[in-house]
Amino acid sequence: MSIVARRAPRGGRAALATGLVAVGTCASTLAIANLLSASSSRGTIWFAVLLLAGVVAGVRALTRTWFVPSVVGLLVALVGVVLRYGAPPGRLQLVPDLDAWERTRAVWGDGLDLINVSVVPMDVSRPVELVLLVGALLVFLVADLLAVALGRAGWAGLAYLAMWIPSISLGFGTGGWALLWTGTAYLLLLAVTAAPHAAGRERGRLASAAVWSSAAVVVGALVLGPLLAAMPGWSAVRLPSFGSGTAGPVQLSDQLDLRHSL
Repeated sequence: MSIVARRAPRGGRAALATGLVAVGTCASTLAIANLLSASSSRGTIWFAVLLLAGVVAGVRALTRTWFVPSVVGLLVALVGVVLRYGAPPGRLQLVPDLDAWERTRAVWGDGLDLINVSVVPMDVSRPVELVLLVGALLVFLVADLLAVALGRAGWAGLAYLAMWIPSISLGFGTGGWALLWTGTAYLLLLAVTAAPHAAGRERGRLASAAVWSSAAVVVGALVLGPLLAAMPGWSAVRLPSFGSGTAGPVQLSDQLDLRHSL
């Protein structure tokens, strides 16, 4: 039994599916917007994801081997990251070398350290931008591998979920726009990859159903979310306390007596 589905998209459908995966990846980065301070790093991350999507789609148009586009995309992403973050200060480097790799590793380590000690909202410095960029590129490559190369678009949602875990685990909201655009791209991806042999009218019906289903999910979440959050019982859910910042819960003693501080 082959791991590649018989209905894996090919040709123009594959290119469209790759584009939808890229849009879904960019939209999923909005889920961590509340954890970050205002910065211009989002444009850099989105540009890198879309550029990588173009490379993967172009390679897929030239070969029928399912894993080649993903491997080439991974290598291109690695080279691009090393050239951008491993270049000597004030110099443009066009060919990666071991020194550039070591500098990139140092920036990566600094980014992880900053994330570990920062509080919300976190300033997006160059090392933090590297961590976010690599995460977004990996999410795209995994989602594209599942949805387009293997023809199993339903599993691509697990890759998108990686961008939602930080906000959910820390107890911060993700915002309605993240849900709207990620859900829309995901459902359209399902519609594009699900019925390759259907007639034009049937494909149009599936696309319309995907759009209206996405709108219904978003409206339901926005309307029911606040109502459910206001119901008794939610306050009994313990909040996580990750990192060394102030994002976790604060526990006060029930024997607190302010008279001793006067």
